[in-house]
Amino acid sequence: MISMIHRESEMKSLITLLAVLAFSVTADDRPRFISAGVGMEDRAMTHAADYPMKLVFADSDGHYLSSVDVTIKSADGTVWDRTTSKGPWLFVATPPGSYTIEATRQSGPTLTKKAIARKKRQQEVVFHFPVRTDPKRW
Repeated sequence: MISMIHRESEMKSLITLLAVLAFSVTADDRPRFISAGVGMEDRAMTHAADYPMKLVFADSDGHYLSSVDVTIKSADGTVWDRTTSKGPWLFVATPPGSYTIEATRQSGPTLTKKAIARKKRQQEVVFHFPVRTDPKRW
């Protein structure tokens, strides 16, 4: 019985340790995203220095787009994170380094661009998607 209680205690300690480690990795490595629009309220809530990358989504006529699926890959090709932009601007807080960004418009083409994240210097990466002339085409 004592052995059983001891093992249960060890298991609880191990689970607690794993939970702390998982939280630490997520807090340190997972990017922060802020999806924003072009309104003044959205501009006020974004702090450019905190986000080394600003992704902008528009069609080739210059109309802003939202609901763009984004995949960010590190220099070695590992998927770093994925998200869907709720607005035409997506601010991404990544550690410094080189990244490949894939942006896919709903049922449309995927555009790929390279970006370099630097401390306290924001890089703007603009994705211009072709204009949909035939909605059935995509």
